[in-house]
Amino acid sequence: MISGQFDKAVKEFKTAIQLKPDYADAKQRLIWVNQRINNQSKWGTLTQDVQQKPFDPLAHYRMGMMYYLTGQFKDAVDQFKEAIRLEPNYFEAYNELAITYADSGQYYLAIEPYKNAIRLKVNYVLCWDFAKTYIALARYEDALDALNQSIKIKPTFDRAHADIGYIFNILGEPLKAEQSFLKALETDKNNPETHLELGITYVRLGKRPEAIKEYELLKTIDPRRASALANSIKH
Repeated sequence: MISGQFDKAVKEFKTAIQLKPDYADAKQRLIWVNQRINNQSKWGTLTQDVQQKPFDPLAHYRMGMMYYLTGQFKDAVDQFKEAIRLEPNYFEAYNELAITYADSGQYYLAIEPYKNAIRLKVNYVLCWDFAKTYIALARYEDALDALNQSIKIKPTFDRAHADIGYIFNILGEPLKAEQSFLKALETDKNNPETHLELGITYVRLGKRPEAIKEYELLKTIDPRRASALANSIKH
C-alpha cells in the first residue's frame, strides 16, 4: 500500500516540476512527500521491499528516492546505482542519480548520469537541469548547448532564455544577454528576477532610462529586487 502511495506521490511531484521547474529542490521535495506519506510506515515498507526483492530495480529506485528526499544523499546514490546495475536503461534512476549528485554539490559526478538520462528520454526540463550543473562548474559553453537544446524542445521556456542571458552577462556580452532576457519576459512578463537581471544589463549597456523603467516596474512587484537594482543604477 505504502509503495503505491509513494509512487503516486513521486509521480505527482514530477508533474509539479514540469509545471514549475524552480520547485525542484531537495528541501521542497522533503516537505512535499512527508505531507503525503505516513512517516513511520514508509521506511519499513520500502526497506522490506528491497530485502524481499533484491534484484528488483524499482525497489532500489524507491528506496533511493526516500533516501534522497530525507537528505541522505550517499545512501541514495548507492540505491540508484544498484537500480541502474540491474536495469542499465533505467531513465528515472539516471535522472535522480544526477539530481542527487548536483544537490549534494558533486556537480562533476552529475554529468554522466545526466548524459545517460538525456540519451534515454530527452525533455526540456532535464536539459535545463543539466545546464545548471554546467553553470555551477563554470562550463558556460556546455551550459549554453544544454539550454539551447531545452529551448529547441520548448521554445517558450522562459527560465532557459533567462539563464542564457545570465551566461552572456558572465561572458561579457550584454547585448546578447538583453535579447535573451527580453525573450524570457515574452512568456513570463512579471518575473522579478528576470526584470532585475535585465535592469542590471541595461546599466552595463549604459541604457539608464531603460534601467530606471525596470526599477519602477520592480517597485510594484518586488521591492527587495527593486532596491538591488537601484544600487546598481547609482553606481
